[in-house]
Amino acid sequence: EKLYNLRAVGSGYGPLIYSLSSDAGFHELSKHCSAVWKVLQTNHELPTLLDGCMEHLDWYKHIKQNIGSVEQSSFKQLEHIQSHGQYSVSSAAKRSFSRVQIQDVVQLNILPEDAYAIKRQYTLDELRDLESRLILVTSQEAKNRKDVDQFIHTLHSICCIGEVLVELQ
Repeated sequence: EKLYNLRAVGSGYGPLIYSLSSDAGFHELSKHCSAVWKVLQTNHELPTLLDGCMEHLDWYKHIKQNIGSVEQSSFKQLEHIQSHGQYSVSSAAKRSFSRVQIQDVVQLNILPEDAYAIKRQYTLDELRDLESRLILVTSQEAKNRKDVDQFIHTLHSICCIGEVLVELQ
């Protein structure tokens, strides 16, 4: 509900928030105010929603900070995977009573950068989680869009190979 209210306030007061330049004159300000007045005539709750948003300002800042943190860690993981990652699609040891699944045959190994680094492995579920986070935090214009698209394409290709291997077992 808090995010819905913030979106409604942003849309309603948008002409003043997003469209008004800092060097605007009186006539331009008046034009943008008229647009906001039209919105206020149809949505009488907008001032109340704005007050509610102001009460939750700290919560919005916390959410923004967490999203930024997720974005940064996701892009760091992506960069590390692209520079040191090695996908592995291999035949899984057969279990006596269960069918082999794609999670059993696909993984990503991060090769150590030096002799003291620890080897890291990503399971398919962890890779899919990273894929979801990257999709959520990457806009169409983002500078990392090409890298994200390459990661997604590679992961999907590896999964296709893994599914063929599972079917063959």
